[in-house]
Amino acid sequence: MGRTIPCKLICYAAWILGGLMLMFFAAFFIGEGILGDEPLFRSALTPGQTLMYTSLGAALVGLLLAYFRPLAGGFLGVVGGLGFIYFNGAGFMALSVGWPWYMLMLAGILHLVAYALRSRELPIETEPGRVMTEPG
Repeated sequence: MGRTIPCKLICYAAWILGGLMLMFFAAFFIGEGILGDEPLFRSALTPGQTLMYTSLGAALVGLLLAYFRPLAGGFLGVVGGLGFIYFNGAGFMALSVGWPWYMLMLAGILHLVAYALRSRELPIETEPGRVMTEPG
């Protein structure tokens, strides 16, 4: 017995949105952080900015981890996204909190929902050695 349709849709949505967010931030990191006018690694960061970038990195690592461990990765993605928005709201940087930050958290939430749906589905109990086919 396969997964239900809502579970499959949420899993695919989480994987696609997480992958798109990883690609978006990778392009942003390469374009602004490495190749920009004032590269990120050559400028001095304040402790608050370091916390912001650490929480953003935790969110991105969480989305990458969610492909293998959806519960841990989704949790890390949501907590990292919330931390980034919190530290940004505390005034450490003048970044506007826009759609990428919320999409980052949405991807983590989708991974958590997909994990919850997968864990609620009941496994099929069969006798040992007996092959069971899906009902047609």
